[in-house]
Amino acid sequence: MQCNRCGTLLPPGAPNCPRCGIPTPYNTLPPATAYGQPPYVQPPQPALYGQPAMGPVMVPQQQRRSGGRTGLIVVLVILLMCVCLGTLAGGGVLITRHNADATVSSMNDDATSTAQNATYTTMLTPTPYPPYTESNPPLGATFYEAAQQVIPSAQLASTVDNQHRPTELQSTFRGGQTIYLVYKWAQGNTGYVQTRWYFNGEMKHTLISKFVSRYATGYGYMSTGFYSYGNTGQGAVEVFWYQDAGCNHGGLAWVRPFSVTAS
Repeated sequence: MQCNRCGTLLPPGAPNCPRCGIPTPYNTLPPATAYGQPPYVQPPQPALYGQPAMGPVMVPQQQRRSGGRTGLIVVLVILLMCVCLGTLAGGGVLITRHNADATVSSMNDDATSTAQNATYTTMLTPTPYPPYTESNPPLGATFYEAAQQVIPSAQLASTVDNQHRPTELQSTFRGGQTIYLVYKWAQGNTGYVQTRWYFNGEMKHTLISKFVSRYATGYGYMSTGFYSYGNTGQGAVEVFWYQDAGCNHGGLAWVRPFSVTAS
């Protein structure tokens, strides 16, 4: 066991660090995995895949050429078409003109209907406040590459399994529904995960995990539910990684926008 402050190896059961003197209660208690923290598990082994089998290749047979009858039939058909075209030449121009006029009128009607539908759709579609996106943090913070390496992924879900992995990803939730922010932790790193939740332009609350050791791997999550807000709207959650509980060393890893609709 190491000291969280200076990294000195601690004697088993020592209540204080022999180097810096900070209390070390975690050295006197058996380690436990907090609910929602990444468990100490071995990563799954990759699966092997086979190559697709080749099917039989069918070689088409050449068709026999017909005799001179085909040429004679073609000549007769061409002569018949010439006679029909000559008969309908006088009325063909008028018919074409009428069809063209009808087409233009139909196109104008469709354009008017499309413009009206677009205006109606714009009136029904609410404008996000503010326009949360994955590349536009609510407070304008800069993304921190080191934080993205420690937390390589973050996803929104409505349910998780017993290993804290997301089982149903989604970004639109109903009022009162629990929203899970599931993050993946890269083994070999230490620190804390903090999330900041925004809704309709206001930061509602922040959540921070317990200390995650370098031996942890897998998934963890944080969850919330907008039960008391009583309205629908746009939201976002910022995911941070920090080396210390005071959130002084670290930065922004991800932003995940979401929306809440009526129940």
